[in-house]
Amino acid sequence: DELAWVEKKDDFLTKLLDKREQYHSDKKGDPGGKTIWGLTTSTYGKDYIDRLEKMDPVDAKKIAKEKYQEDHLAEAEKLFGRSDMALKFADISINTGRPNAIGILQNALNKLLPTSHQVSADRALGDQTKKAIANVQALFSPAQIQNALTEAQMDYYQGLPRTKEFPGWTKGPSARAYFDPSD
Repeated sequence: DELAWVEKKDDFLTKLLDKREQYHSDKKGDPGGKTIWGLTTSTYGKDYIDRLEKMDPVDAKKIAKEKYQEDHLAEAEKLFGRSDMALKFADISINTGRPNAIGILQNALNKLLPTSHQVSADRALGDQTKKAIANVQALFSPAQIQNALTEAQMDYYQGLPRTKEFPGWTKGPSARAYFDPSD
């Protein structure tokens, strides 16, 4: 149902902004740089983030919500349809950036697929990866796919040199990697 999906996406984005992102962050060592509602300088550029910082926080939050819809959720829906997996992939993409999210997805697919059908973890979204997504969705339950994505996301975070400085990615039940859109 169209309305139910629109409401679920809106709820996802609202919770993302209210619980996992914050209005302003400029942590030393954060590879994203200065961040407004999770939109980073490294992704959107210094001028864009500086303009958002000068805005009323409520207005900046509305813009962030729109950017997440356009830049992450739209593609996730194309890949996974109207599903919790689309929301999980969008969350990964928002937090790690699109190329890293695709690499995480490819690693998750490879955890599920037999060796003869694995994809290259090249962080590019090509036909081979799209075909693997369709195969995995046909062969595995959403919970199994979710678990593989979570495991691959955790592997990604643990491989970063500054993971200990950002415990919200991997530590505790509210860790970013454990986000479950079905909750």
